[in-house]
Amino acid sequence: MDSEAYNRYTYVVSGASRPDHYALPRIVERLGAVGMGEEGTTNELPLDQMIVRPWSRFCFAAGWLIFASSAFGQAIVLDQGQFTFGSSYQHTFVRYHVGFDGKKADLGHIMSYSIRPEGSYGLTDRITIDGDVAFSASKYIGSQPHGRLDDGTFHSTLQDFHVGVRANWLIRPLYVTPYMRLTVPSHHYELEGHTATGKGKLGLTSGLYAGRDFGPFLPNAYFEMMGSHTWVQRTTIDTTSERLNRTNGSLEFGYYLTPAVTLSAFGIGLRTHGGWELPRRFNNQQELVEHDRFDKSKDVQLGGTVAYTLRGSLTIYAGYFTTPWARTAHELAGPTFGFTWSPRRAQPLLACSPTRPAMLLAQR
Repeated sequence: MDSEAYNRYTYVVSGASRPDHYALPRIVERLGAVGMGEEGTTNELPLDQMIVRPWSRFCFAAGWLIFASSAFGQAIVLDQGQFTFGSSYQHTFVRYHVGFDGKKADLGHIMSYSIRPEGSYGLTDRITIDGDVAFSASKYIGSQPHGRLDDGTFHSTLQDFHVGVRANWLIRPLYVTPYMRLTVPSHHYELEGHTATGKGKLGLTSGLYAGRDFGPFLPNAYFEMMGSHTWVQRTTIDTTSERLNRTNGSLEFGYYLTPAVTLSAFGIGLRTHGGWELPRRFNNQQELVEHDRFDKSKDVQLGGTVAYTLRGSLTIYAGYFTTPWARTAHELAGPTFGFTWSPRRAQPLLACSPTRPAMLLAQR
């Protein structure tokens, strides 16, 4: 599985499974926790004794990285000085190669797994920086190998580094957060065959996240959408050379079943501008073995996740996705598992304002 397909899925799943991000803004109430006491004095209780009632679930700044990626940001950024860390595991299986006309061909199967550590840091209350790198392993199962690594055994290596920045722009009526992400190959990895590690090119993605809750009608539900464009370093195979830029998009709906359990469903789409439509007649062996990085891929992936937030700052999640529509692409499917962790700072409640809604950085 190439790194772009993995990135697009993982960013959405990891974002979709973080109830911390969309749990606020909340009006934080307690039985006498915030407000006036009998004699007009302010009651003081420990933060972990406060009772939280959802109001508008888009303002909690204790969240987790990406995207994403899609897709490398989220509409909600971290507080200044806050950081998060996590890791995800994904297993994928390719059953068919899909041509430009939608016809499926059984050219053998591809089995892959990826482990991705990732982290974020709040540079200011409006700007968050993100980073990750994936370790992957893949093997080809079939009788039509396209490269020396398609030998029926697993081959593992690092994929691409990603560094990005998210800058929150608006909080009302939507959370709107532009972002940029830089993709840098970790090394000169293998580009040939069904099990090619990635595309081996520099890439710059610019996009926008927007989202909010569903207000008084469904206060426990939220949505988030993303649109972006990726400019890619020129790809050359033999005498053919093009910049295979991409347009990406995603849409996610989530619902807080309980304060600790979040369900979400998402869709991701990609369109490659330029490249080869397959099947085609290759002019030489080099075009055959390296065609994956020159494909004019288009696809739509759908999936869902369930996340559980433990008391404190640890969230674990599991998800699954499939590819219902593709052109000149692999038909991917598989599960993912992961966790996110953030050492939250115990802070007092912040006053509501047009630029800084009320947030509670406390245990749930």
